[in-house]
Amino acid sequence: MIISFVEHKKVVYPPNHPLMRKLRKLLLAAASLIILLELFLLNYKDLSWAENQNNYTVILAMLFTAAAMVITDRAEQKRKNKKR
Repeated sequence: MIISFVEHKKVVYPPNHPLMRKLRKLLLAAASLIILLELFLLNYKDLSWAENQNNYTVILAMLFTAAAMVITDRAEQKRKNKKR
């Protein structure tokens, strides 16, 4: 058996890198899609917390995720414009 030990370099992208912007947009789209799915799965006959606790929690978490993506994207745009 041959065992190879290869040193891996850690790749860290800066926040203003195009891949990071794409990742933020992808996460925003995924969070929006999950919110729509959870709204579809709600029990509209009984909107109590006991009946829809999981749905409400997921919707709230995805709203926070989407807000974080929008805020970081705006902050990066502001920094980018400030450097110019």
